[in-house]
Amino acid sequence: MGFTPETGKAIEKAFVEGPKAFVVDGKFGNGARLSQKIEPINAIQAYVTAGTTYPAEDKEFEKKLAKSAYDLIHKPKPGLYDDTKAALTSVSKSCAKFKKSSLDELVSYPTIIIGYCNNAIDAIEGKRTGLKEQLDILGDEKYEAEGSEKDKEFQRAKKLAEYDLDKMIKEAKANSAKATAIKTKLTDFKSETDTNKGLVKALNSTYSGKVMWEGKSYNSVLEFMDGELGELEAKVTKKKDDQEKAEKEFKENMDPKKWKFWSNALTVLSGPAGALQYSADIIKEGKEWVKLLKEWEDSKSAKAKVASCRCSIAALDSHLPILVQKMDDAIKGMGMLGKTFDDQVLELGHVKDKLTETNENIGREGILRGILIRGGVEEAAIKYKEIKKLADKFHTDVPPLAI
Repeated sequence: MGFTPETGKAIEKAFVEGPKAFVVDGKFGNGARLSQKIEPINAIQAYVTAGTTYPAEDKEFEKKLAKSAYDLIHKPKPGLYDDTKAALTSVSKSCAKFKKSSLDELVSYPTIIIGYCNNAIDAIEGKRTGLKEQLDILGDEKYEAEGSEKDKEFQRAKKLAEYDLDKMIKEAKANSAKATAIKTKLTDFKSETDTNKGLVKALNSTYSGKVMWEGKSYNSVLEFMDGELGELEAKVTKKKDDQEKAEKEFKENMDPKKWKFWSNALTVLSGPAGALQYSADIIKEGKEWVKLLKEWEDSKSAKAKVASCRCSIAALDSHLPILVQKMDDAIKGMGMLGKTFDDQVLELGHVKDKLTETNENIGREGILRGILIRGGVEEAAIKYKEIKKLADKFHTDVPPLAI
């Protein structure tokens, strides 16, 4: 990219303060990779955290970084400041919006799901109050007898099972809806990030592309600024030399012990008038030197700010393509969770249906009554096992998304 050692250090410093969290060994560029230890949700969280450090509004950006910082590069690249402002504020707005609306839910949701999964398994397999225990009770042969007072016990056990099933179905539906809502917001965030990826890519090409100016070619914006600073520094040095030369000349002309004083004795430069003239020249040279020096120092400071922005753009350009892929992974993960809950709602409903069917069979007599009741309970137990498999699947699929 044509960075001088000084510029490289400035960029490295700026980079370490922010986007290092995104990439392996804090390196950025065409070969940058997101840390393999950062799973999708973690990567999104890191991006949002870093993205919100940029100003979100134009006025805020201009207050933090005045347009004058880009004066050196304005002539060859007149739109660079505005394009940089547009890209970074767009990233910040997008990250801030997602942080406010969805980040906490996204970060905590997998953990909540795992907790729900554990609770669901307890509800299904609990030794005293679990669905399995209730199914075992309902499958007791004593309920197969013809007409019995025990029918009331059967109904109480069945109602308790149905109550627990209704509760689990309600929770599963709520979690499915929540997963769908997060998936929708994450999909919108990914779309915004994809758009910002395009802005950043084009802008990074400008920063790292060649700059042609006054017949000279530079490998990048920062290299051009280094060249301009070098010329400005040379002017400062020359102006300082001119001032020192004028001061020396003034002393020689105004010193009676020096020959120049007497050689100028009959000229307009002798006496107070001459002294004033020389003083004015020295003051003028001094003011010009101070002005150039300030311009040079301001330009050095401005270049550091431009380097920091360039660093942010380069870092974003290096990891946003990978981050968009990570967002896709997270979206698929949330979709998987939502579908699993939908499946669970369906399977829990089947269990409830099988229990409900026993109402039709409770009034039957003899062997047929027992067979039908037992068959309904056994089918419910089979469905219960399918639910347990879905719950166990959480433990396999969710942890990679967990924080």
